[in-house]
Amino acid sequence: MTLTIRDTLRIEWGDCDPLGIMFYPNSFRWFDTATHHLFDAAGRPMASLESHYGIVGCPLVDVGATFKSPLPWMTDIAVETRVTEWRTKSFVVSHTIWKGETVAVEGREVRVCVARDGAGLKGIAVPDDLKARFA
Repeated sequence: MTLTIRDTLRIEWGDCDPLGIMFYPNSFRWFDTATHHLFDAAGRPMASLESHYGIVGCPLVDVGATFKSPLPWMTDIAVETRVTEWRTKSFVVSHTIWKGETVAVEGREVRVCVARDGAGLKGIAVPDDLKARFA
């Protein structure tokens, strides 16, 4: 079983476009927050990755979403998040935003583990210990 978290929230007025429907970029903000919460749940908050593995961050290299159902103002939703694929230096995080029993948004992020390399950054292998925390 893969570690999965479920965050709940309500679509607030500030999340909406002028028609009172969730403004689509907010889904990407929720995805990012949920990814951080997933790492917290795995016992390795993003802020601790450098001290444990030398990973200074896990920036996005690809992101996408499919919008299946509108999310109007005052709708309660759940953002379900899990890592669905581990690659050599990167990983795929999948997100599903639920409106009750309806899938409203499906999204995915591809993130790469990076370490300091002189004045820059370089991709490094995802540590096996880190992967194991999500199993």
